[in-house]
Amino acid sequence: MKIFNIILFVCIMGSAFAQESKYKAKKTKPTYEEVKGERNKYVKKVMKNTYGLYNKRNKLLGTDSDYMLRDTHRTAWKSINLNNKKLLDLYMKTYIAPWLKENKNKYKHHESIAVYIFGDMDGNIIELGLRCPKELKIPISAYEEFEQALLSGELKLFTDKENPIFKNSTWVVQTIRYRPETIRNME
Repeated sequence: MKIFNIILFVCIMGSAFAQESKYKAKKTKPTYEEVKGERNKYVKKVMKNTYGLYNKRNKLLGTDSDYMLRDTHRTAWKSINLNNKKLLDLYMKTYIAPWLKENKNKYKHHESIAVYIFGDMDGNIIELGLRCPKELKIPISAYEEFEQALLSGELKLFTDKENPIFKNSTWVVQTIRYRPETIRNME
């Protein structure tokens, strides 16, 4: 109940501040479009400067894993790791890098490509998401191959299941960010 009161207080204060502010941030709502791959349908969520891709049949949409509710300090991600980052780098080089090499855009320092990897508590990859700068046009066929490689490959997430923060959790997520130039220059 105490956490709820704190969250409510923060929301009320934030709302009051926003109403009194002379400079209101212009919010743009994301748009959603369905994109058909060869085997699956995907959702493309387009935001102001980025877009995200995920499988329309994502089993985790609308669910929270228990650790997310207990992780008030947002530190659990430090306990969630990949078994083989070089393998993920290889997937990025194989499926994403060719489109960055075609795209000659120069990206700002803060722009990144984020891979959201969801795994069950045994470490098996069960879902995937990708967020990219808006200018980077990755064909859905390349994303679909990337997704299939990750879901059927040897990549795993691991965590200490004995850690109390993960009690009753059914899945975990790790976000790996890449600078576009890093992927573009992968050899």
